Amino acid sequence: MNSIEKNHGCIHRAIESVYAGFALTPRSQTLLTVKTVQQWTQLSRTTIYRLTVSGHLHPVRIGRALRFRRDEVAELMQNGVTTIADNLAP
Repeated sequence: MNSIEKNHGCIHRAIESVYAGFALTPRSQTLLTVKTVQQWTQLSRTTIYRLTVSGHLHPVRIGRALRFRRDEVAELMQNGVTTIADNLAP
């Protein structure tokens, strides 16, 4: 085994050890940014925050950033997000 193969093996084992503790996240648990929610729903950033304040969306806070669960956004879209958004106070 030459030194390149030896180093490759060490790097491969190091990567495996780092990722060994992480389980793959199911699609339903995927977190979306505000920008992604905007693109999916075609709603403004302000409306998304209003949906959050009104209790229609429940964000996950990561530091100062808000993230939204993919399954919750999909459910909101199925239930008629525009109807809900139209009823929010400006």
